[in-house]
Amino acid sequence: MKINLYNNKYLVGFMLLVFIMPACFLRIPIALSIYRYLGFACMFLLLLFVIKGKKISPPFLWIYGFHAVILLATLINRGDLWLFFCDNYASFSLCILFALMLEKNPKILISASKVLDILVYINLLTMLIYPKGMYIVANGAHWFLGHKNILSRIMLPIICLALIRAYYCFGKIKLNTIVLLASASLTIILANSTTALIGFAVFALFLFLFHNKTKRLPRFFTLFSALCVTVIIFFALLFFNFQKYFSFLIELILGKDLTLTNRLAVWQMALQKISHKFFEGYGYLSGNQFIEMFGRDTYTHPHNYFLYIFMTGGIVLSVIVFMGYFYANKTLKNSIDTVYSKIIMFTLIAFLIMGLTEALTSTVFLYPLLILAMNADKLKSNRLTAPIRTDSTI
Repeated sequence: MKINLYNNKYLVGFMLLVFIMPACFLRIPIALSIYRYLGFACMFLLLLFVIKGKKISPPFLWIYGFHAVILLATLINRGDLWLFFCDNYASFSLCILFALMLEKNPKILISASKVLDILVYINLLTMLIYPKGMYIVANGAHWFLGHKNILSRIMLPIICLALIRAYYCFGKIKLNTIVLLASASLTIILANSTTALIGFAVFALFLFLFHNKTKRLPRFFTLFSALCVTVIIFFALLFFNFQKYFSFLIELILGKDLTLTNRLAVWQMALQKISHKFFEGYGYLSGNQFIEMFGRDTYTHPHNYFLYIFMTGGIVLSVIVFMGYFYANKTLKNSIDTVYSKIIMFTLIAFLIMGLTEALTSTVFLYPLLILAMNADKLKSNRLTAPIRTDSTI
C-alpha cells in the first residue's frame, strides 16, 4: 500500500493532533501511551519520506544540526536519552512535517491546520467549567492544554496558522477566524499569565499596525533585528537594572516586583553554571535536574530562552539557533510584501519577548514556526493554485 502524504490533508491533520498532545493526558497513563506510540509511528513515517527524498536543503540541515547538538551534549554529560527522546520527538517531527509539506504542497498543510482550532475551544471550555483548574500541581492550575504559561505557546501558533489560512484560502479574515481569535484571547485573559499577556499584546499590536497588504514595515524592522534587540534588553535587565525605568508598568499594572519574580537570582545562577560548561553545555535536563542544580524547588529552568539554549548546548547550540533565525530572517525579508510573512514574523517576535522571562520549555511549536519562516517564500504562490505534487509516495 502506498501512502501519499503530500495530497492527504486528513493524514496531515491527524499528525498535527498526534504531535500536539494535550497536557492533561500526561496524567492518564493509557492516553499517554496511545499518544506516544502513535507519535513514534508518525515520526517513523515522516523519516521514510525524508530518506526517500534525500532532504538536505537548509531547513532540513538546520533541523538535523539543532537536534544532533542537543543529543551529543546529552551523551557527553551522560544524560537521560529516553527523557530527551520523549520530550523532543514531537517538536522534531513537526519540524520535519512542516519542512516536507512547505516544500511540496503548502496548501495541504495550511488547510489541515484547521483541526488545531478544536484544541482552543476545548481548552476554553475546560477553563469555563473549572475556573480554578482541572487539576492542580506544584506550579498551579492546569487545564486541557496545560499550565497558564504553556497555553500561550500553543495558542499563538494556532492563531498564526489560522490567520495565514484565512488569507491563503479566502483572501480575508472570516467570522470563524474572528471567533477563534476571541476564544484564544479570552483564554489568555482567564489564565492571568503576565508573560502570555505581554506576548499576545505585542503580537496584536504589530498585527493591528502592519497586517494590511499595502502597509510596509520600516526597513530596520526584521526578525533578526528583533532578536538582537531582545538580547540587548535581556542584558540590560540583568546587568543594568533596566526594569527600574518601567517600575510603574511592572509594579502597578502587571503586579510584579522589580526582581521580575526572582528572575534576576536564577539568571545569575544560570550564568555561573554556563561558565563551567561554556562550549558543550549540560545536555537536555528535566525540571527536577534544574531544581537540583539551582537548589530551589521553583527553578525548574533558567527562566530565560537564551540562557536555556546556552545551558542545553553551550555556544555551539547558540550559534546554530542564531543561524536558524538569520536564515529565517533572510527568507522573510524577501517575501515581507505578503501578509503571511508578516504574521509569521510577528508570532516569532512575540515568542522572543516571552522568552525574556521564560525558557519556553514544553513548547512543541516554536521551531516548526521557525521552519515555516524559513519557507515563507513558498506561500507567495497563488493561494488558490498552490502546486499539488503526486509523485511522492511510500
